[in-house]
Amino acid sequence: MAKTCSAQLLLNSNFLRSRSSIHIILTKNVMNATFAFFDKTSFGEIVNHCSQDMQAVDQDLAVMAVATSHFPVALLGIITLIVIITPAFLVPGVFIGISYYMTGAVYVAGTRKIRQMEST
Repeated sequence: MAKTCSAQLLLNSNFLRSRSSIHIILTKNVMNATFAFFDKTSFGEIVNHCSQDMQAVDQDLAVMAVATSHFPVALLGIITLIVIITPAFLVPGVFIGISYYMTGAVYVAGTRKIRQMEST
């Protein structure tokens, strides 16, 4: 429980730090923009782009990071529970885990090659 709370506090502090650094970069880029940029870009568009970027950091990234941090803990707990209840699963479980990893590696490599072929 304490580990989960400390991980959540660490995630939240990192989100606040990343949010403020992105805000500083956005503000600096808008302030250093040329007058030609402001002539062809309306104020509403600038505000809309900045708010969308901040929304991505505030909402989407936060949800993904929390889910990512919970997954390894849940996986370890499930595997531990299965091994305690059914110790005979340990040997086939290792082979299943290795085959799962190898299948994922082949899938990622194949997907990457397909995306490269589609982009050209």
